[in-house]
Amino acid sequence: MRRNKDLSIRSAEATSLTRAIEFNKPFVHNFFNKLEKLLNKYKVETENTYNTDETAMKTVQGAVKVLAKKDQRHVGQVTSSGVF
Repeated sequence: MRRNKDLSIRSAEATSLTRAIEFNKPFVHNFFNKLEKLLNKYKVETENTYNTDETAMKTVQGAVKVLAKKDQRHVGQVTSSGVF
């Protein structure tokens, strides 16, 4: 660390392997197509839709410390699901 001043030890943001693999353009496009079909089928009005708060829900295990460049904004790490 003394020789490499541009590195620091940081806490990584944990991301589940499933989320990392499935978050791609075709998957997201498919999700919103299915959502649109359901909303139209059941005639759901926009004022009847709600966004839930997932703050207290843990879906991934805690991340360990990783080595990263100091100017790097986001440091990610893929973890397995903590749900059994």
